[in-house]
Amino acid sequence: MMTRYLEKEIKALLSTKMILTSN
Repeated sequence: MMTRYLEKEIKALLSTKMILTSN
């Protein structure tokens, strides 16, 4: 199952996007 892996990837991408937009 890659669900857990994908969930982690999506969470990381969203965090990065939030940091980039806040700067």
